[in-house]
Amino acid sequence: MKEQFKDQIIIDGLQYCNWNREIFEDLWRGGLTAVHVTLVYWENTEESFNKIDEWNDLFIQHKDIICHAHNTRDIICFEPNDSGVSRFGHAVIEEMNRLGMIVDLSHAGRQTCLDAISISSKPVAISHANPKFFHKSIRNIDEEVLKNLAKKDGFIGLSLYPLHLKNHGNCTLEEFCMMVHKLVRMIGIDHVGIGSDLCKNWPDEVVMWMRNGKWTKKKDYGESTNKDTSWPKQPAWFEKGSDIVNIFNGLVKSGMNENDALKILGSNWLEFMKEHF
Repeated sequence: MKEQFKDQIIIDGLQYCNWNREIFEDLWRGGLTAVHVTLVYWENTEESFNKIDEWNDLFIQHKDIICHAHNTRDIICFEPNDSGVSRFGHAVIEEMNRLGMIVDLSHAGRQTCLDAISISSKPVAISHANPKFFHKSIRNIDEEVLKNLAKKDGFIGLSLYPLHLKNHGNCTLEEFCMMVHKLVRMIGIDHVGIGSDLCKNWPDEVVMWMRNGKWTKKKDYGESTNKDTSWPKQPAWFEKGSDIVNIFNGLVKSGMNENDALKILGSNWLEFMKEHF
């Protein structure tokens, strides 16, 4: 475990990996306290239950390094017209509030985000995305949504997925840290954490399965502008979960004090969940 994180809370708000012990041990060595893992993606009901069964086996086999949590989300940001939260969606949000589930808007369109923030009686999260002022990805979030999110005590986990980053895999640590500083000035430090969206140990065909699902007959390349069917290249300073230490060092080097950097690396996520859920 990283000595500088020994007594700290370090949380990555989202990763989608083909999990194995090697990945978990890397997270442990990196000093991470917890990672919210994506369990299913486009799987149908039977496949989802099978995945849950696989995870139960993992809990038993590796209970020293794994514990479970629950989350749900909607996916509509790639639709050409975002009509906002439907009547059914309104009811779902109310039920999630009642059950104590986090409403995660990471893949929601702009109007849906604004509606959900307004409708929800509890703060909502955007677990893995970046501000649009940093990079105009379809998945990134504009200023109005970010400010409304913060006004309702909501939370954003910043993404390290290359297509969410300025200059993609060539984004520098300095550029990322400058974005964090600007966002903190905009919405306040308590609303900001990390949700890296790190995708490890998957073959290339999985990224196209993620982009296409099971219903399209045409190839959908998502936000890849060159029709690349392989995983986009991670920035050299964040290629594995334990590289979160580079973000800490980069924030401190760019002028943030260590306590605030540690809040972004984990304690903000903890306080958000502890206070509201």
